[in-house]
Amino acid sequence: RVKSSNLSGIDVPKKTPPTMIDDYPILAVAASMAKGKTCFRGIGELRFKESDRFNGILNLLKKMALKLNLIKIQSLSMEKKN
Repeated sequence: RVKSSNLSGIDVPKKTPPTMIDDYPILAVAASMAKGKTCFRGIGELRFKESDRFNGILNLLKKMALKLNLIKIQSLSMEKKN
């Protein structure tokens, strides 16, 4: 049985990104539907994987018309527009 719930924004600390570098694209999609602000800190390393995942995430979120804030190209905060 599948249940739904309301998503809430989160703050992912700077020390977390290396352990979940492959998870950020799908987390960004989930965060785009969350109520409140989500901030991924220290994700600049996403630029240096097989592809520029950081830029890929930004392009996806821009298409979804989210309010984005880049912080020194190392962090990203987003909030769903209501």
